[in-house]
Amino acid sequence: MTMDIFPAGQKVLLGYSDGSLRAFDLITQKVIGQFTLSNPEQESLLQSITKLKFLKSGRNVLVANSLGEIFVIYIESWEEFRVHAKKIADTGHSVFSLDIDFFDPFHVFLTGTSHGLINVFQRKNFQPDNPIIVEQQLKNVSEIEYYTIDEFKFNRKNEQIWK
Repeated sequence: MTMDIFPAGQKVLLGYSDGSLRAFDLITQKVIGQFTLSNPEQESLLQSITKLKFLKSGRNVLVANSLGEIFVIYIESWEEFRVHAKKIADTGHSVFSLDIDFFDPFHVFLTGTSHGLINVFQRKNFQPDNPIIVEQQLKNVSEIEYYTIDEFKFNRKNEQIWK
């Protein structure tokens, strides 16, 4: 299980081993709703959600699973928990770490995988100077695309140990 708290602090989103996301209201202590990520190519294989991270807008969430697939989710409505999801990347290995760029959270994110791979992704066709366009782009997840800008292997054998 993995979780992240909505930036305003009133809601929490949890990812489970059955591939589902569940939203909870921290004030009422009730479940808001549930959504299950699925891949049309592998409908029968629901993969464990390993990491999730809210973007600054609070309406978008990056979600990674045990296959290494990364999705962007747009939460259209918290009340009815209506969401839209799109697979945006695939690392090929289970993701154990997922983080966003603090200064440019809608543009760059990185993942760490179970095989020691670090991947850095950047958004295609992004216009960060106009907040209205950014918000419109984030609502339409079907058009969001990312590409890998860097990838490297973390090698424990060459680590230096400080004494």
